[in-house]
This record gives sequence, structure tokens and C-alpha cells, in this order.
Amino acid sequence: MLNFSYANPTRLVFGRSAEHEVGRVMTSILGRPGKVLVLFGGGSAHRTGILEAVEDSLQESGFAVIEMGGVQPNPRMGFVRDTIDWVRDQGIRAVVAVGGGSVIDTAKAVAAGLEYEGDAWDFFAGRAQVERALPV
Repeated sequence: MLNFSYANPTRLVFGRSAEHEVGRVMTSILGRPGKVLVLFGGGSAHRTGILEAVEDSLQESGFAVIEMGGVQPNPRMGFVRDTIDWVRDQGIRAVVAVGGGSVIDTAKAVAAGLEYEGDAWDFFAGRAQVERALPV
């Protein structure tokens, strides 16, 4: 067995109406409001009302929301690149994923890519390691 140390600082907020806590949680992470990117997949985020509830919570806590939908199952690197290019100079301080695994994976790739000078594909190709990323 190899010796190693592993740290995975992840906060999970579960339960009824947890979507209304996103603004408070984000404030506790960032310390002060700013711009956040909210990523989601398709229409179900709108139809269920979850997207509106998350964005309302963020805005009530003073955050400016930039919304980007269209994350597909088995996320596309082109979408990650386009999102990074679109928001790179907008002062995004965090990325919020509203959806399942593909949305979360896309959010992590965008968060790392925004803090990296090269192409985010470098992380997946083994040419670079994530050293910094925005909070997700």
C-alpha cells in the first residue's frame, strides 16, 4: 500500500428547501457577494422551479447571477470551452451547478478552466494538473 494524505473539502446541503439556502452557503464560502455562474442542463431545471429558487436565493443574498443552460449528458468539451470564453472576463467568483452529474462535472471543468491559462482539455489529457479552481 502507498502512503498518502487526502483532503476533499466538500459541503453537501440536503433536505427539503435546501435550494433556498444556496445564497447563505455561498456567502459563507466567499465572504461577500459577487458574480456567480449558474450552470444547468435543459428545461427540467426551469419546469421544476429549482433554477428559479436557487437564483432567487443567490440574488437575495446580494449575488449577481449569470445563467448558462444547455449542459448535455456526457458533457461536451466544446461547451466547457465556450462557457469559459464567455465568462472569463466577467469577474465570476464561483460556479453553481443546478442539476445532476453532467452539470456538476461541467461546473468543475469550467471552475478549473477559468483559473488556468491554457485549454481545460489539458487536465483530462494529463498535460496539466488543477492547481486552482473557483468554488463550485
